[in-house]
Amino acid sequence: FRAVLTRSTAFILAIGGTLIAVSTWLHHEAADPSTLGRWLGSAQAPAKTIADGPSRSGPSEAIPTQPLLAPWPLVLLVLAVVALHIFLAQAALLRAHGHDPILPTAVLLAGVTILTLAVAGQLGSVLSMIAAYAVVVGLLALGLGTWVTRKALREWHVSG
Repeated sequence: FRAVLTRSTAFILAIGGTLIAVSTWLHHEAADPSTLGRWLGSAQAPAKTIADGPSRSGPSEAIPTQPLLAPWPLVLLVLAVVALHIFLAQAALLRAHGHDPILPTAVLLAGVTILTLAVAGQLGSVLSMIAAYAVVVGLLALGLGTWVTRKALREWHVSG
């Protein structure tokens, strides 16, 4: 279990690190719009965001010039993905032992995540939503999830 979890986590971190590096490069190059535009293939097209609403001119309308999140929000999302990956691996390990004690934690994680994102979305920005999501996932998935997993495995080894 540990060997597979280590390799799969390293793979996720490698992919996430690559995305963060590309995002850093893109946002650094965004200081020179012609460089970013050439890279995206849309240097002469005006920037358009989702907030601008639907396009009236059809499919030839420009795509957003920021294809990735800024580096720091992306770091938080990658860390949240790693935490969820570890949580789901622990859940699979417990199910393989014929138990599912982590289900209440998963339900709690879902409920708290929905509530946190709703509140952060009303009161803050996208960055605050991402940060709140990363904190909730870190505390509940890694913190509480790991505690439940260790407790269940100890009980299983004692009784087994």
